[in-house]
Amino acid sequence: MRSRSRHRDDSRRGLQFGQGGRFDPSKRRVGFRPPFLLGPLENRKRLEVLRANEAFELAREQDIRQALAERTDVEIVLRFTDAAGDDHTIRSCPVVNGHYVFDESDAWGLRAIGLCKATETDHIAALSGDYADRCRGECEPIGRCLKPSDVSLHGTTSMYARGCRCRQCRDARNQYDRHRRRVRSRLGPPKAVHGTPEGFRLWGCRCDSCVFAAEKFRRAILRDPSVHGRERTYRIFGCRCAACTLARAKHRKAVRTDPSRPHGTASMYGDYGCRCNPCTEAHRDAARDARAKAANKPVPQHIHGTQNGYSNHGCRCSKCRRAATEAVSESRRKASTRPTPTNAHGTRKGYDYYGCRCDRCKSAGAAYAKKMRKLATRRPVPRDAHGTSSAYRHYGCRCNKCRAAEASRKKELRAAS
Repeated sequence: MRSRSRHRDDSRRGLQFGQGGRFDPSKRRVGFRPPFLLGPLENRKRLEVLRANEAFELAREQDIRQALAERTDVEIVLRFTDAAGDDHTIRSCPVVNGHYVFDESDAWGLRAIGLCKATETDHIAALSGDYADRCRGECEPIGRCLKPSDVSLHGTTSMYARGCRCRQCRDARNQYDRHRRRVRSRLGPPKAVHGTPEGFRLWGCRCDSCVFAAEKFRRAILRDPSVHGRERTYRIFGCRCAACTLARAKHRKAVRTDPSRPHGTASMYGDYGCRCNPCTEAHRDAARDARAKAANKPVPQHIHGTQNGYSNHGCRCSKCRRAATEAVSESRRKASTRPTPTNAHGTRKGYDYYGCRCDRCKSAGAAYAKKMRKLATRRPVPRDAHGTSSAYRHYGCRCNKCRAAEASRKKELRAAS
């Protein structure tokens, strides 16, 4: 019975009978999966998810090996050979609470052995010897795979959960979130989550029942007076009351002025309103990359008629143009009600965006308009621009249609004044 069971397990791992369960590095699976997970899977989506998980585990193991190779404090404790003839090396790595012992081999990969406290230095040799004695008569892996959190490596989700916000840990967290969303999108939301807030928030389902449940949950949360006045209520539940808006502004200012927070990131520009040169350049690079990625994909149907379709997806249909124009007009209208910042005087932004009409802003607006007209006259007038005041003023077109459009615009301005 034992030989037949081993033959069945080996065949599921792609091994031939008689190899004794020896792991080939080219065919090795990351980790040890129970036999009931290695059988044929009827659901094709779940098979794709398993393959994606295996690829993710292999990439993570390579990252751990590379990180350990760069460290100089990893020591070799013991070497031995298992029953299949594969060489193993037991190493110890200093961590926060002591030393972590792990096994390294080509066939079994990186296997976790255990943690030894700093006060128990003799425990490392005893634990390594016990593990070697157990593995000398085995052909299959013992224990679980080594995790990045075991050896306290930066660039891991576990270090991010512990409070580390370095660039490597944040990138690891973002990569993990993208992988999780990709896996969930392949599987699709289960039937049990439809019509629940979790289906909308965690699985990204946008059916009518999930949208209704999420909105109902949001309104129920906002009816509680104790949740107002918090930055999280503003960010997650979309509350725009005066207390939540003030909490949001204080949080943004606290993050911007915190010297431990790294600058030069798109999130510092967009989420916290920092306008320093490094953050501005990072925001421009991120926006440029996002537009380049969106240009290679078809514009989704629900994006048409929005500013997002015009700015990020590069759509120039009439609906997207109208939405972009309305968004810019609304933004300028709100800015005109606020006092013009001191650093905006004498700039085109102060003239166009804030509506300032001081002499310095007028000069800056006139210089910019002259420059743009000079550049526009070198380009052909777009076909859909004829018959508009924009073609008359920006492209220098003097056809009858453009002249009539400019005359009507001036007439409307005189009547409004």
